[in-house]
Amino acid sequence: MIKKDELSRTLAFSDAVVAVALTLLVLPLTDIFSKEKHIDLLNTMTLSTILSSFMSFLVSFFVIYSFWVAHRHIFSSVREISKKTDTLNAWWLFTLVLIPAATAMNWANIHNQGMYVYSLVILINSLILQRLKASINGSYKLYNSSMLILMFLSFMILLFFPNIGYKVYFSLFFSGVMQRLFPNIFYD
Repeated sequence: MIKKDELSRTLAFSDAVVAVALTLLVLPLTDIFSKEKHIDLLNTMTLSTILSSFMSFLVSFFVIYSFWVAHRHIFSSVREISKKTDTLNAWWLFTLVLIPAATAMNWANIHNQGMYVYSLVILINSLILQRLKASINGSYKLYNSSMLILMFLSFMILLFFPNIGYKVYFSLFFSGVMQRLFPNIFYD
């Protein structure tokens, strides 16, 4: 079992990895803006490639942020964790740091491959996060996660309707609505 100081260090390390993932996420945007010769930010932002990149960044930022909030909530009252839970946490962190790379692939948008990789990475990350929650709270079931259900549906929608693109991820904002409408089913 991992307790007290070791657990605090594990959680601090997890927070640091989330911060690194957010930093890696924003770096490609600085490259985009540094390549622009003129200073007119409004015109720069209206270029379709930059707007698309910024929207992907925005979605990824809030996906990572929501994962971090969920992670913080899962561990908020935990006093000790098993080695298995620690290993799940390591896998969650691994998939989390893949999100910036998957986002960059999504920006490239080569035959929608980046979009599929991105969807798969956030789906796997969410699945591991919910598995973490279940390992700490034995009564929690994976199907109780509105976010996981919405990510799975988003992935399926992208498989059949790839032209929707990153806009499908805005459906993730309905997670709270699902929790309020069906509190006995979704309580993530």
